[in-house]
Amino acid sequence: MRPLFYRLAALLLLLLASEALAQGDARALIFHRVGDSRYPSTNVDVDIFRSQMKWLKDSGFTVISTKKLEGFLLRGEEIPPKSVVIHFDDGYRSVIQNAWPILKEFGYPFAMTVSTGPVERGWGDYATWAQLKELQMAGVEILCHGSEHSRMGAPLKGENESAYMARIRDELYASREVLRREGFDPKWFTYPYGEFNETVLAEARAAGYALGFTQDAGAASQAQDKFAIPRFAVVGAVSDLGLFHERMGYEPLDLYEVSPKAGPVKGGVIQAVRARVKDPQKYKEGEVSVFVSEKGRLKASFDQATGLITAEGTAVKNRVNRIRVTLKNKTTGKWAFAAWIVINPENSN
Repeated sequence: MRPLFYRLAALLLLLLASEALAQGDARALIFHRVGDSRYPSTNVDVDIFRSQMKWLKDSGFTVISTKKLEGFLLRGEEIPPKSVVIHFDDGYRSVIQNAWPILKEFGYPFAMTVSTGPVERGWGDYATWAQLKELQMAGVEILCHGSEHSRMGAPLKGENESAYMARIRDELYASREVLRREGFDPKWFTYPYGEFNETVLAEARAAGYALGFTQDAGAASQAQDKFAIPRFAVVGAVSDLGLFHERMGYEPLDLYEVSPKAGPVKGGVIQAVRARVKDPQKYKEGEVSVFVSEKGRLKASFDQATGLITAEGTAVKNRVNRIRVTLKNKTTGKWAFAAWIVINPENSN
């Protein structure tokens, strides 16, 4: 009887650990346009969007507000297992026309992240202030997405340090003041194009935001930088249902001592990729992948004893590349995923 008892006890502990993992992270999704085929790279077809929302419900996901996500990340408040946050970046009118009725049908909360410049100028594809106020009255959260949707991760070509800092602060401060003038009180910031660096993170903290959101794929955990919260982009070629299902299954991968850091890489050269993994014993030593979006998979290794991931360096030509790191969880068999952006300052336009 005793061996059977111990086997049953071990199984119970494994199930409890799996449940604790399920409650220990959340996923944020970014959409832009919905049902606007003029812009295929940022659009999601209406029928696909509805299928995605239905799949979330059928698969046991709970859509929560950004406010609830903040409570989880900053104060350790409980959220349901398999929690999801839905954001729509930029503030497009097609969200109101095509996505909002579907979201109301499913009872899902969501947030609009607003670039104030286009709204102020009355550009036709963007929601008006009156429409945004209607959303807010209905319980939709309004986040700040900067003034002019400019690339904040590095100076633009010919831009000196003083002008660069002024532009970053305008995106962070001036946009919020415009939103406040219109009756909104944004507490969270989403970086335009997902671009940021250590300076941008420091300025976002100094500006008094509670959270900052990227456009890097990955699940959000309490261990990570609260001003670099990942979000899965669901747009264009990466909006199909198969990839959507796959990405929703990724677990968070908590990294520290990361190199290169998010932001510029001198001369467009990634010298090497290095990072340490929190709780390295959770992961299989021989199953590590490091990708650079322009180059593909790099030769990489993972030392379970030290938690160190290393990969060879490479030169990059594109302005923006994402580094993606994955490890396989020994217990769940799922991939844990982390990503961050690097910028080639030689191609900064």
